[in-house]
Amino acid sequence: MRTRGTDSVRRRKAVASGVALAVAAGLLTPITIASLAQAATQLSVDSLGLQSAAGSLTDGICESTDGTCTLRAAIEESNALDAAPGEVAIGVDPDFAGGNIAITTATRMRTTALSGANGAVAGDASGDGSGAVYEVTAPVIIDLEHRITIHPAGAGDLAVAPFHLNGPDITIRAVDDVWAGETSFYIGPKAKRVTLDDLDVRTLTYYPERFFVVRGGAEEITVSNSTISGFASSEREWNWGVVEGTSASFPVKGLTVTGNTYLASDAAGACNGSTAAGCTSTPVEAYEQHITELEFTDNVAPNINRSSASDARGLDLRYATVGTLKVGGNTFSAPYYRARQAVIDLAYANLDSFEIIGNDFTGMSGNGDVPDHAAAIMLPTDKRIGTGGKIADNEFLAMGTMNTQAVYWDGLEPTDSATNLAASRVSVIDNHFDGFSTSASRSGIRMLQTGVVEIARNTFGSRSGSQTNTVLEEFSGNGSVAATLVSNVNASANAKLNTWWPTARSSANVQTSPITAIECTVPLEVAPPADEANTTDYTAGRYPGVPVELDVYWTQGNDAEVYIGRFDVAADKRQILQVALPMPGDELLETNSGVGPVDPLSGAVSGALRVQTMEPLPSSASSQYSRVAVIDGNCRPALTIAQGTTQNEETHARDLHFTLTSSMQLDTSTVTSDDFVVEARRTTSEGLDGVAAGISTIDAGRLDPRIVSVSEIAGSAGTQFDVVVRVDDTAQATVTIGAGTVAIPAGLANISAATTGNERATDNVVTFVNPITAQPSRFTLVTGDERGKNFTYMLAAGAPAPTEQLKFTTSISQPAGTPKISLSAPSPVIDGGASQTTAIVVTAAAGDAEAGTKTTISATVATGDSNYDGLLVPDVTPYLYATDPVIDIAKRAFIDVGDSSSVDRIEATGTPAPRDSRLTDGQPVCFVYTVTNTSADDWVTVLRDIQVNDSDERLGNAGLIGSVPSLESGDSVKLFSCASLIPGDTTADGPIAESDETP
Repeated sequence: MRTRGTDSVRRRKAVASGVALAVAAGLLTPITIASLAQAATQLSVDSLGLQSAAGSLTDGICESTDGTCTLRAAIEESNALDAAPGEVAIGVDPDFAGGNIAITTATRMRTTALSGANGAVAGDASGDGSGAVYEVTAPVIIDLEHRITIHPAGAGDLAVAPFHLNGPDITIRAVDDVWAGETSFYIGPKAKRVTLDDLDVRTLTYYPERFFVVRGGAEEITVSNSTISGFASSEREWNWGVVEGTSASFPVKGLTVTGNTYLASDAAGACNGSTAAGCTSTPVEAYEQHITELEFTDNVAPNINRSSASDARGLDLRYATVGTLKVGGNTFSAPYYRARQAVIDLAYANLDSFEIIGNDFTGMSGNGDVPDHAAAIMLPTDKRIGTGGKIADNEFLAMGTMNTQAVYWDGLEPTDSATNLAASRVSVIDNHFDGFSTSASRSGIRMLQTGVVEIARNTFGSRSGSQTNTVLEEFSGNGSVAATLVSNVNASANAKLNTWWPTARSSANVQTSPITAIECTVPLEVAPPADEANTTDYTAGRYPGVPVELDVYWTQGNDAEVYIGRFDVAADKRQILQVALPMPGDELLETNSGVGPVDPLSGAVSGALRVQTMEPLPSSASSQYSRVAVIDGNCRPALTIAQGTTQNEETHARDLHFTLTSSMQLDTSTVTSDDFVVEARRTTSEGLDGVAAGISTIDAGRLDPRIVSVSEIAGSAGTQFDVVVRVDDTAQATVTIGAGTVAIPAGLANISAATTGNERATDNVVTFVNPITAQPSRFTLVTGDERGKNFTYMLAAGAPAPTEQLKFTTSISQPAGTPKISLSAPSPVIDGGASQTTAIVVTAAAGDAEAGTKTTISATVATGDSNYDGLLVPDVTPYLYATDPVIDIAKRAFIDVGDSSSVDRIEATGTPAPRDSRLTDGQPVCFVYTVTNTSADDWVTVLRDIQVNDSDERLGNAGLIGSVPSLESGDSVKLFSCASLIPGDTTADGPIAESDETP
């Protein structure tokens, strides 16, 4: 079975929003920024001076020795207040112009060396032994609104830290160009919930050494939404961000670095005592340090290590001990390899868990590589992962070609053990690589001594390194390396799992003919590695058991540019996978710039397919990629047309739904009502789907079949369309579409007419049954009879309730000279929600009429309800008689009836009610109706279609006692009805007279 779930599709453009969702879901730590306006005590800086506070330090008034409010005085006041979080805020006086505070070593709040990781004094080895200009120890919000900068008057090496933050709940926001010769923001061991937000710090030279330092013991530190550039760079000491949790007893307890932009130029700039134009550094360096949680998300870091031999990395966690590491949504553009620097370097680190998800590593290049160290991501050397790790949904793009790995792990499992299925708890999934492993001894993903690593659904662009003879990529000798997309270097990496392979290409790398796609589906035969025709399997490696999963990829040549899907294989023998090719526009092609196996202009199929073998639990081992099998064919769209999935075979609903389905995404502008042919023919309903049987077409010449709308079905991605048809009367509607009528976005039209199913539920025929009826539709009418006859326009049972009033307009057609026919309601209505009109009384004026003269009452219907507007209305046919065709109906009541099952039993077991006797209300009564044809002499007539009605509609079926199909002259027939009711009049409805002579 093929699956194409969300895990199998990478949408690189959606990565940033994906990380944002992870934050919302609590997977990453949400960042809460305190508000200046919420503070109870607000201290407003109105001076660029360095004077200290004067007077009381706890009165909430900022006043320095010269009467102004300096930043130092405000901080000293805040430290002394030591208020609750959010209670004290330091801002800028609205009337103050701002500027630069030219800090000096002579005006330091702290003159001694800064605190170390264990609470002791840190000496010059930490680079901040000269104290700090500002020392913040109490909860405060400092927001200088980008109006004040803080740095020495010159660009020289002033040995001091501008800020020492060593207390709880401190927020520094919108403070720009904070630098001196040491660390801009030194975060001490007593710091808790400290946030640096919306800063813009760009040094002029390389004398400033660090943007921030976080010492061991500090907790929940956040650096966010800031722009940083310049600063010095040293592999171990000088970097943009430095973690110094040197002891396992005093680690840094949570650091979040998110939403920042690190500016570094390309190789054109210099980094020295005169300029910082070419400076590049490491955003977070924690070499040999201890940190419980590190999150590095949504940052932009271009040109890492590019402009100088600075030994910089994106993250340097070598030899570090990290509890939880989350790296997501970052953009590392144009980083540069210098011998052995990884962008994310975890060499020899001790990791409990990690996630590296949704990052872009683009424009990568370098001047050399070392197999053990050169990679975009270097996993912990000679280490195992604690609880698990994932590298997923990342994009790795080299500039040109790179003779190195993108992901490399040299683990701790024993070598040469094909039975070693130790779970690494690490997965490398859903990533895209291009331009790596172009050397004969490199791989895009390289695993060594790792145990079982899930390596799945990764795609490799056309610039990736691979073998011309792709059979050689299925394995390499134990411990040997070769240019492969994925390399399990030795038997302790995924037990060097052998892969299933496409049988179209032999082990001698010969394929006699391409596999031809049938309706854009490739019948790909695959075989297990132990198949006798395979002579290149690695006998010392692991052979997959069953069930097994095969991931299928498409390549234009020898790579794996597009992931197609996963197939479950249950039997250890050759079998055919039906591989549906992704069409132009399919999101699966996003990894390859929209290019796939089907040419968008001609529909021609090209390229090749290959597989990767994935053992399910408990093994979960992943193989290298198989040999390729070349494919061909054509993928112009194939169409089917059928009833809509929820459409009944027979229906009173006016809108008849048909579904057009295409094998490929169609250009919606080419799918119009003009493309379809709809036909309608006379029919009679069969009584299907709750529709009454026997309702026939009124007038086949007025069916007016038409397409009223064609719309794309939501979620179908342009492959299914709802076609709505209407007719004006009961009819079988058929919809067809011819060849060359619709097209995919690239312009390829359907090669043949749409096909349809052979079963009723899947064919292209739907029967509409007109729900408007007239009851009765024909009857006799005696001229001059003031009582006349009644009829009603009704909706068939099961018809949709009208949403608006149905307005009927009637007209009468009768032979000239016959007594005039009149209606009690010439414009009857069915109200919205109702099912019939009130009774319409038909009368004929007094006068002679030839017996059985046919007249016609026609009608049209108009309404705002599209289900009924314009439907044909059945005619009503009164037959005129100058005198009653002579029918006698005698009605007799019986009480105390013992058996009411028939007329005979009623008369035998009941007691006739005496004439003029009084029956009590509610007394059970059975009525026997004796119907007699009393026509005689010249009026001898066979009466047909006699309907016997009682004026009391509680009798019979709404007053209809029964029908007599035919009654000869002199003959009688008895009918009955029983109820507890008040007796009413009895009438006889419309016999049509027939005799040997004209009546």
